[in-house]
Amino acid sequence: NPMRFEKELCLIAFTKEAIKYGAYRGIVLLRNAPQDTLSWETTLKEVRKEVGFLHNLENAVLLEALNLIEKYEDIDENYRRKLLPELLSRTDKQYVQKYQQIEVQVAQSYDSLQRKIEDFRNKYKGTYAADVLLMIYHEPLIGNKMPQEYNTRASFMKEFYFEKWNFSEELLLSNPFLSNRIMRYLRDFTDIYNYAGIQYSVDKLLKATKSQNSKVFDFMWNFLVKLYLHSGLEKVAIHIYDTYLESCSNQITNASEEIQKLETLKKLQPGNPAPLIPLEKQGLKKFDEVIRNHELVILYFWASTCDYCRKYSPELLKVVSKTPKNIGVITISLDKDKSEWQKYLHTLQADKWYHYCDLQGWQSDIVKNYAIRKTPVCYLIDRKGNIIEREVHPLDIEKFLLKYFNSKS
Repeated sequence: NPMRFEKELCLIAFTKEAIKYGAYRGIVLLRNAPQDTLSWETTLKEVRKEVGFLHNLENAVLLEALNLIEKYEDIDENYRRKLLPELLSRTDKQYVQKYQQIEVQVAQSYDSLQRKIEDFRNKYKGTYAADVLLMIYHEPLIGNKMPQEYNTRASFMKEFYFEKWNFSEELLLSNPFLSNRIMRYLRDFTDIYNYAGIQYSVDKLLKATKSQNSKVFDFMWNFLVKLYLHSGLEKVAIHIYDTYLESCSNQITNASEEIQKLETLKKLQPGNPAPLIPLEKQGLKKFDEVIRNHELVILYFWASTCDYCRKYSPELLKVVSKTPKNIGVITISLDKDKSEWQKYLHTLQADKWYHYCDLQGWQSDIVKNYAIRKTPVCYLIDRKGNIIEREVHPLDIEKFLLKYFNSKS
C-alpha cells in the first residue's frame, strides 16, 4: 500500500515456483525512492506501477536484522520445549527448583541477544531494519532482577514489555511482525485466566499509544476489539469500546461492523431486557405473556440440521421435565426447511414448549438480535423479561437452574 507507508518490508519472488518453494527474500520498499535505487516493474495484476527498492544500506543490513529475529524465536521455542509437561512435571518434588533454573537460563539467553539487538539498532540508526523491524523485538534487560525482584521473566515483561517501543513512530504499522508481538504479550505476559488480568494488559497497551500517535492508537483499538470480540471475550471488547472509543481519531470507520456487534452485545448483558420475539406471528402466545406465566424461561436456539442440537435437545427436555419449578421453554429454530423442522419436533415430543421458526436460518433478525454465533445455545430470562444468563450450553442448564432457584430461596 504505497499511499499508506513510506517504507515497508516485502517478500519478493520472481516466479510462482519460487513462492511455492520459499525461494524469496525480504526487500525494503520505499514510496519516494531516491535516484540511487533500482527500479523494477512487476507483472502481477495487483501492482500496476513501478516500485523501487533500496540497493544500499537498507537491504544490506536487513538480513542481519532478520537473523536476530530468528534467533529470538529460537530462544522462545527452546524455552517452551523445556517447559513441556512431560519434561517438567508439576508432580516432581523438585519442580520449583527446576523451573527457576530454566527461567534464569532463558533470561540470560534473552538478555545476551538483547544486547546484540541494541548494538545493531545503535549502529544502523535511521534504517528501517533498526528503527522499525527490531524495535518491537528490543526488550529491557532483566539482569539480576530475577529472582530478587521478579520471580519469573513473565512477571517482569508484564510491566516492561513495551518500554523500548516508540508508539509515535507511524512506520510501526508497516512492521510485518507487529500483530504477532502484540499477541505474544497478551498470551505469555498476561494473566489470561481472569478478566482483571486481561483488562490490565489491554489498558496498559492502549494507554501507552493513546497520547503518542492517533493512527497507531486507532490500529491498536481495532486490533484489540476484533481480537476479543471474535474470541468470545466480549466483556473485554465492551470495556475497550466504552473506555477508549472517544479517543479514536476517526471513530473507527473500518470497524463499523464490530461497533454494531458491540452495541448489540451491550444490550444482551445480564440484567438487560431480552429482545422481543414475535411468537404471535405463528399463532403462539405473545412473548411477554409467556414470560409472565413462568418463573423462568429458557430461550433455546437450535436447528434440526445441527448434529449437536439433535444430541442435546433430548437432554434439555429431561432436565426441564424433572424440575418442580414452573419453567417455560421457547425454541427458536435456525432451520430453513419447514418439513425438516416439524419432523424433528414430532420426534422430540416437547409438546409443552413454544416452538418458533421464521425459516430464515442465520439471517433471521432474532438470531442477529441475540448475537447467536453457534448452536445449540440457551438464554435464561426471568419473570420480568430480563436476561439472567446468556450463551449457556444445554448440558449446563441444570447447574444454572439450581444456582438461580437456590439464590431465590
